[in-house]
Amino acid sequence: MSDQYVALESKLTDCETANNEADKRRRVSDKEIEELNKQIAFMRENNTAVLGQLKDLSVVTSSQAESIKKSLDNIGAKDNYIQTIQSAAAQGLFKYDIGHEFKRCYGKHAGR
Repeated sequence: MSDQYVALESKLTDCETANNEADKRRRVSDKEIEELNKQIAFMRENNTAVLGQLKDLSVVTSSQAESIKKSLDNIGAKDNYIQTIQSAAAQGLFKYDIGHEFKRCYGKHAGR
């Protein structure tokens, strides 16, 4: 029985050692988890800030897109107007006196 007692005591010591080592690893892991959770919180804050900045950029981009759209609409209207004038001129329906328009715009003293 004394041999069994020694063997069991040795197993108990081994189990206590293994338990202590596991406990140390758990404490280290808990600290790592705590640090990782801090990093996650920090990254979430940064992510929120970046998303806010992107929203501001998208507002500017939307504003610019609307301005570009208006400019393109104006250019399209001018193109249509020019095509109408060219078509009328080609059909002889439109007579345009450049000299008369020049004088009208710049007055009598345009040649000076």
